Amino acid sequence: PTVINRARYNAVSDDSVLLRVTDRPSSLARISREIADHGINTRAISVLHNDNGYTITAISTNCNSKVREIFQDSLVS
Repeated sequence: PTVINRARYNAVSDDSVLLRVTDRPSSLARISREIADHGINTRAISVLHNDNGYTITAISTNCNSKVREIFQDSLVS
């Protein structure tokens, strides 16, 4: 068993959706709100890179395919 298992934690690997987001106040809040408005649960949001007024943001949810549809114009991959 791994250290995580011995500590009685369950490790979960998640796929993420990568989005190119304008780097300004409230951008992540707007995205989070839109995801929630579609009834999707967000598991994690991480900013991976910041450059020239944009960030590359990784978002993990319980329905990544729907997030890809909603934000298809902002997808990195």
